[in-house]
Parts: sequence; structure tokens; C-alpha cells
Amino acid sequence: MYHKIGEVFTKRPPMFHLDIDNIFPTIYSCDQNLKPRDYFITSGDAIQKTIYMRSDICKLRDRALNDENFIGYSTDAKLQLVEQCDIALLAINSLLENLYEARGENVFLETEWDDHYLLCIPKNPRGN
Repeated sequence: MYHKIGEVFTKRPPMFHLDIDNIFPTIYSCDQNLKPRDYFITSGDAIQKTIYMRSDICKLRDRALNDENFIGYSTDAKLQLVEQCDIALLAINSLLENLYEARGENVFLETEWDDHYLLCIPKNPRGN
């Protein structure tokens, strides 16, 4: 139906489908859960939303590594959380490359929900 983000294309489609539930599994910690879907509830630029998601995961990873008062986690559990964050960061970096490719020379890659599909639409508000 829609061209998926990350699939090869020869002619840029007018819109893409981002399979948000398969970026990375939810990361559970003692005080927050990081789910990709939570970052894409409203419309906005897909790249900026992804960068913000990456920032939150980096902060959680840093807390697990450096905060001695990280509540409720043994050393092994902290290391497992760091590993989950590392896996998510690899997936996010790959996603960012694909989003930049989908955006092309446009200014934004606007997100919009259509039924249960998260669409990413390259837009250039200046019309250049």
C-alpha cells in the first residue's frame, strides 16, 4: 500500500510508511518505559522526533552506567539495561539514515496517522 521507510526506491514516493512498532522493543526501567510509538503520537518532523528519542535513550543509558542511586537495579540488571539501550541506539541510527534518505532535499519529513499507518510525507513549505 505505502512504500516502507528503509526500502529501496528509484523514484521518490510521495509518502512513506514507518513501521513504528518494529524499530526496537520497549525499554523498561524502574522509573520510565521508552516505547518508539510514544514519540510519534502527534504529527511533526519524523527526524526531530527520532533525534529526541535517541537523546532520551542516551540519558537513560548514562544514568544506568553512572548513577549509583539508580533505584532497584543490581549491577547485572544495569548492564542488561545498557545493552538494551545500545541495541536501540543502533536501530535508531539506522532509522535516521533511512529517514534522511526518504526526506531527500525537502525541509521536513512530516508524520501523520492514517488509519493504523504512520505516514511520513516529505514536505518543503517554501516550495523550492
